[in-house]
Amino acid sequence: MVKCDSVVITGVGLITPLGDSVDSVTKALRAGTSCAAPLPNHNYETMPASFGGFVPEEALASYELCPIKYRIFKPYLKYGVIATKNALIDAGLYDGQSFNSCYREEERGVFVCQGVNGDNAEGLFDAFAESSRDDGSLDIQHFGNEGINAVHPRWILSAISNNLIFFLSSEFGLRGDNSNMTYSAVGGSYMLDAAISSITSGKSSMAVVSGSDSIINWQALDDIAKLGLLSDGEKGRLARRMLPFSREAVGALPSEGAASLILESEDSARARNAKIYGRIVKTWQHCSATDVLLPAKDGRDTAEVLGHLLSFAKKGRSTLVNLNGMSLPAFDSAELEGLKTVINDRGDKDLICTSSKHLFCHSFSASFTIDLAASVLALKNEFCFPLPIEPEVDGLNSSLFCTKSKEYSHDYGVALSQGLGGNTGGVLVERV
Repeated sequence: MVKCDSVVITGVGLITPLGDSVDSVTKALRAGTSCAAPLPNHNYETMPASFGGFVPEEALASYELCPIKYRIFKPYLKYGVIATKNALIDAGLYDGQSFNSCYREEERGVFVCQGVNGDNAEGLFDAFAESSRDDGSLDIQHFGNEGINAVHPRWILSAISNNLIFFLSSEFGLRGDNSNMTYSAVGGSYMLDAAISSITSGKSSMAVVSGSDSIINWQALDDIAKLGLLSDGEKGRLARRMLPFSREAVGALPSEGAASLILESEDSARARNAKIYGRIVKTWQHCSATDVLLPAKDGRDTAEVLGHLLSFAKKGRSTLVNLNGMSLPAFDSAELEGLKTVINDRGDKDLICTSSKHLFCHSFSASFTIDLAASVLALKNEFCFPLPIEPEVDGLNSSLFCTKSKEYSHDYGVALSQGLGGNTGGVLVERV
């Protein structure tokens, strides 16, 4: 393995509420199709969000995953395995059964951001009961010494933070450099950065970057709702679709799914005549941490990341910016303030802004990777996916935003993600 200077994306794999193939998702993005629908399986009427995006059970069934191997695990594990398989096939590195001879196992890295949603507490109930005092409070010392023995072993298995990376490593022979993050909306950005560093430093010759999450269960929705991130179901029809950058925005809708990207050195990709979705120019992350939950009101997080990324784009070239688009006023307002700062600093008007999160809904740990996949599909196929309604913003020209599906040839694509405390990550990709 040798160091390289240029890293490209050669494969995209998906399993999302909008589809599980590049073609089906591209078609949905072009049309501006939203996946928001009544959530299945449980009665969510008392939850803040009863609408969202979900992967139909029949989509999973068609892949015929081993029922014994995956039986006790949450859907995000299955999504991650399926998306990675699809990505490897799309890149021409895998025939559905085995890897080709391009890269040895120790050259194949894998970098994962995943959720651990569901099973957050029920597997601990017996341990809590064992460790309760007469007044009902929890005896922490007893819990640590004896009560922990009453933790259900299935909870331990499903809550291990690196179990998806284990499955990907064993299923596809990805035994090279690796890393993972758990339950972070912006974690995919950090994993992308780690994968690029692995390739450019010579630790890996190719790498899988995967984001996967499945939050459609009552416990995960309860946790996220308590953070104030989900839409308010009391507001009727407005809660049935995410409306980023609008005064009518009432919050995110929950979703699930996975996206995996295949990264290789550009020289290696061209040597094997691989399809190239785009060249990665720069990644960047920033967090002001002015608040535990919210980004800084002045938008400094977005301004730092977007401004830095765009400084690596040639001026006069068009750039499609896939904004975070949380559909929460505090997040959207901060993002727009940051966008204003960047526009004022740059002086040129070669950007067009949109968001894909309102189409997929918010998949949290998988969101950055899914949004990046949407960006490179638009970059490769020369189109722009639209916002649902025209943003109502002060100080920004409305023509800056894409509100109608249209063909759009752009030279660069930017994908942004923002998590709690203003933790922001992004990437600049160049069309080749």
